[in-house]
Amino acid sequence: MTEAEGAATFRSATDMYGRLVGRYAPSLAAALIGAVGLEPDSRVLDVGCGPGGLATALAEVVGQANVAAVDPSQPFASVCRARLPSAD
Repeated sequence: MTEAEGAATFRSATDMYGRLVGRYAPSLAAALIGAVGLEPDSRVLDVGCGPGGLATALAEVVGQANVAAVDPSQPFASVCRARLPSAD
């Protein structure tokens, strides 16, 4: 796979990404949250948030207002924003 082909993955339809990669988000998010010992009032930043799998799980622990998320893919960032309208 060339670099351009790899980059196209992040411009693809978010539903396809969800079926292929996002299906692992709940279990990976739970493991990560458990490993860091996240507390309810913590502020968190999800860099490379994709469509928001980890950010959504984080919001369940700390609340949407305490979550900031960013992704270079506009389609993914839009899906994350729709899932977490009170997050930054």
